[in-house]
Amino acid sequence: VDTYLDFNKYPNKDKALEGFDSYVSERWNKMQSELPEGVGNSLESQVVWSSITGNTRSALSESYDRNLDKFNMSMLSDETHALWRTATSPTPDGIDWGGAIRTSVDTMFTLGAKSGLTNQDITEQVRTDMLNNAKTEVNKGNFSEAQELIKQLRFYKRNGQQIFNDAATATLLSGIEKNARDGLNTLATRDQADIDRENALNSKRMESLFL
Repeated sequence: VDTYLDFNKYPNKDKALEGFDSYVSERWNKMQSELPEGVGNSLESQVVWSSITGNTRSALSESYDRNLDKFNMSMLSDETHALWRTATSPTPDGIDWGGAIRTSVDTMFTLGAKSGLTNQDITEQVRTDMLNNAKTEVNKGNFSEAQELIKQLRFYKRNGQQIFNDAATATLLSGIEKNARDGLNTLATRDQADIDRENALNSKRMESLFL
């Protein structure tokens, strides 16, 4: 069955089921030729064969629909991730996080609709991708950028509706925001420690001049 879930080879379910039916027909003809005469083409054999292949065909049909959504979602995420990298490239004026969010989200909804994905599916993927983008900034040590991205996500509205203020997303954003804040505090503490060490060294240098 997995053979017919290759969406590059079988871009729609009809093609996949046609391929499966052709395979079943070939296997049936081969089985008839290998079984004793009167057995392979008996009514009992046909009933058993039809039952097995029918169940498999139904399972293939369901799996195709389920996996096609996952495939389209993965392709959608890959395309918008490349767009996101371009939109968030540093410039002398800084990164326009609000613009990057609008461009990426609009693109995801446009491409997702063309792929037959539901608005809810696209919305969930948008939330996941943006949360991952915020986490990436924190992991890279870009704590201030992460805070600005989270701020813009909270402001963002699509068709007048906020899509990043649901309970689950809001909780995760708060957690990422805390990590960014903790990162900034750590940097500030480290910078102050460096300043203190430098001041101590300067004091010793000054003292040595009078010895």
